[in-house]
Order: sequence, then C-alpha cells, then structure tokens
Amino acid sequence: MLELYVANLNSKRKNYKTITIRKIDFNSINEFKDKLSSELWQNVRVFENVNNDVDIIFNSFLNTYLHTYLQIFYSCFPKNNS
Repeated sequence: MLELYVANLNSKRKNYKTITIRKIDFNSINEFKDKLSSELWQNVRVFENVNNDVDIIFNSFLNTYLHTYLQIFYSCFPKNNS
C-alpha cells in the first residue's frame, strides 16, 4: 500500500530549509585547475620556522595554502541557494 502526502506549497511556513548547492561541471573544474596552476606556490614558505613552533607553522599554512585554495574554490564554484 502506498500513501502520498502532498504539501500545501502556498501556505506560509515559518520553518523551512534553504539548500545551498554549488554548480560543479566540466568548465568550472577546468577553471579551478587553471587558477590553481597559475598560483606562485614556490613563494610560499610554510614550514620555515626557526623555533619549530607548531602553532606558527600551522597558522602560516592556513594563511597561505588554505586561504588561497578557498578563494579560488569559491570563485570557481559559487553558491546557488534553492
């Protein structure tokens, strides 16, 4: 036995969810790869630290690789709310 429930789409609900998606297709992936390959990664000196302080090394990593990577990711794959 199958029971279907049809929601009233015209009713004003207070509790609704917004789904955020990113459009990832062949062109956006190629753009992402192209932007990553054009970055000057050799200029980043993440693990140079005289004191070998793990916190400084980690923060340096976040401020360089991760920050650059996320900027490129967000520009190539923008959010689309539905």
